[in-house]
Amino acid sequence: DPPAETVLEHLAKAISDARSAPLAPGRHADPLAAILSEDFLEVCRLEATMARREWLFFLIAFLRIATTMWMLAHLRITVMVRDWLLSAAQKGTLPAVDEMLSAIRRRHEGALHPSSSPTREVFEHVETYMRARVELRLLVRELENMNPESFEGKTLALDRQGRKFITLSELLVLAQNSDWSSVVNGLTLRQWLTREAEKYPAWRSPRTRGQGKNISEFILVLRRSSDDDSDSGLLIRCSPMTTKIVPGHRLLQLFAFLAAQAKSRARGRERGKLGLRDIEGHLYGYGIDFRSSSFGRPLLIEKLMEGGFLRGSPDAGESAEVLNTVGA
Repeated sequence: DPPAETVLEHLAKAISDARSAPLAPGRHADPLAAILSEDFLEVCRLEATMARREWLFFLIAFLRIATTMWMLAHLRITVMVRDWLLSAAQKGTLPAVDEMLSAIRRRHEGALHPSSSPTREVFEHVETYMRARVELRLLVRELENMNPESFEGKTLALDRQGRKFITLSELLVLAQNSDWSSVVNGLTLRQWLTREAEKYPAWRSPRTRGQGKNISEFILVLRRSSDDDSDSGLLIRCSPMTTKIVPGHRLLQLFAFLAAQAKSRARGRERGKLGLRDIEGHLYGYGIDFRSSSFGRPLLIEKLMEGGFLRGSPDAGESAEVLNTVGA
């Protein structure tokens, strides 16, 4: 095993990299980063209280869901920046820094909506990201060609000031004030962008080219396969183009534990018996939304009942009591 100092140095370097930490530590609160780090510590503490093999299953379940939801949320930032830049170039209203910061903080919300019927939602995240990635590169390339002095030796930042940085707000103002007529050749900007992007394989076949292929392969860690006895997955494959988003029993067992630990850390009225609303809330904190659809809660209740985790009556709704079988 590497020395503890080496591990700490590696982690410090990783979280200071803007590519892995979109909101700089110490300057901006990041709800997703907070819940993932707190839950990881809870899983680590759990090691001392249960059999090693069982703990490894829970660690696997956590790493599967945490890394994938972090990645899916991260992909949305590129889509946001593409949308903001395209709107600015079309002379739209520029978002305030606080508005962009708020959107990035909430980038994980509603990333996945569990469904017992086949859906393309997971694949659509990859496709949307890859197309936005190509389009953003094209927009920035043309913007740099028109304003080379504004880009030389600079790195894009959210709100970090300095000679070596160009803030996102400055980039949007530059796009709004630039003359795109010489670029689009009589087309609308959206038409020009689509025609240019179509030339790239990553835009035409986003899940089989470049980073899209790597991301699609990474998401496979969430799949519940027949030869995996950990039951810690989230996706059930239906066809090459669709999946069902249904949490496995061990994954729900893990979230019941994590929700209970979060509840025990809360102050005042939040303490008490673990309820269905607590599980829903903790899943929502990861970007898994059981709240917004009419079949989300019934599906969650069904899977909790199958796993033997629902202690109260399903008719109690969000107040139904849930059993925490881990560390109880």
